[in-house]
Amino acid sequence: MVSGWLSHFRYMATTISRHTIVILVNLDMQQYTFTAQIERDNEAGVYTASVPALPGAHTQAQSLEELWVNLKEVIELCMEELTEDEIGALSVFIGFQQITIEK
Repeated sequence: MVSGWLSHFRYMATTISRHTIVILVNLDMQQYTFTAQIERDNEAGVYTASVPALPGAHTQAQSLEELWVNLKEVIELCMEELTEDEIGALSVFIGFQQITIEK
């Protein structure tokens, strides 16, 4: 739980795959579930994360632990900026599909 003015946020996360984390956000007793896509940028040497359903929710870090902290913070900030109508209009995550092509 985060203290201070963001104390109404609570988090729970589970790893679905090595590249996807589901984040549950409890905002004033409302629970929201977001899926974050996690990737390793080998060229830059950092981990990157984005929440496709939440506009502006993307971050990066040197370690997965730091990425997790950054991701929680960016979700907090994005949720703070949304109106109730915008929250209600957020897209629903369906899933990722790996596709193999031959070239």
